[in-house]
Amino acid sequence: GGAGTGSPVFITPSNHTLDLDRSGTIKFNIEVRDPDSSSVTLTMVQGFDGADFQTSTGSKLASFRWTPTEAQIAERPVWG
Repeated sequence: GGAGTGSPVFITPSNHTLDLDRSGTIKFNIEVRDPDSSSVTLTMVQGFDGADFQTSTGSKLASFRWTPTEAQIAERPVWG
């Protein structure tokens, strides 16, 4: 990670269950630790239509929010 030799470690989310039967929106915060670097660049490589990924330059935090449509859910019956 960054100027050091270690890689960033994801702290959150952990032990997190997403249940679309309870809430139609998937949302969670993302946090990484990297003692070697003062900042980490978090990027969503492959997103979903309508997904929102927010991060701040120099931050080790991000948030993800997505309300899938019925068609998007039907595209893939098992997520994991």
